[in-house]
Amino acid sequence: MDGFERRKEKSKAKIRRAAGELFNKYGVQRVSVSEIAAAANVSLVTIYNLYGSKDGLVAEWIADFGNKFIERLREVSATDKPYFERVEDTIQAMVEMTESNPALADAALENFEGMAELADSFTAQIRDLFMDFVHTGQKQGYCNPDLSDEAVAAFIEIVVRGMNANAELHMRTHHDAKLFHDLTLIMLFGFGVREGANKGPAHR
Repeated sequence: MDGFERRKEKSKAKIRRAAGELFNKYGVQRVSVSEIAAAANVSLVTIYNLYGSKDGLVAEWIADFGNKFIERLREVSATDKPYFERVEDTIQAMVEMTESNPALADAALENFEGMAELADSFTAQIRDLFMDFVHTGQKQGYCNPDLSDEAVAAFIEIVVRGMNANAELHMRTHHDAKLFHDLTLIMLFGFGVREGANKGPAHR
């Protein structure tokens, strides 16, 4: 990356950071491009040259968060801690990152260009992450080893898409850590208690 590209990416990161702070404080719909420009100390022309539109900026802000979110989850889940500790740490990381970005629960986001594609991409990555947890749980006796990958993947996608489709529930999962925690455990382990699961994580 040459000097021009580095300066460009630095400017874009500064704009996304300023936009995120305003979105989380006032809501995505209420923040104007001119307010973002003022907060980032750049011109309106700079924002439009870099992002094309507010939709483009919102999409990149969400994509940037999503990439960091997935990277953080993979980092936490890849440790050598015991199974349930890794599950708990991953859920806690998800709670902390969603709580720190309340604007992501804004139902109006679905109206922005490119949101459906972003949602599909991150849903797929989250599904793969939970599939890894289920595979490990099956090997260690915490999850039913007879469940097919197809059924597990379908169930995870149903839960994630269902939560995203219900605006009220989606918002609650961003603000109610206990609800988010318990829904995730249900998604992984169901409602029953398997042998050995009594040592599983409790909500912090």
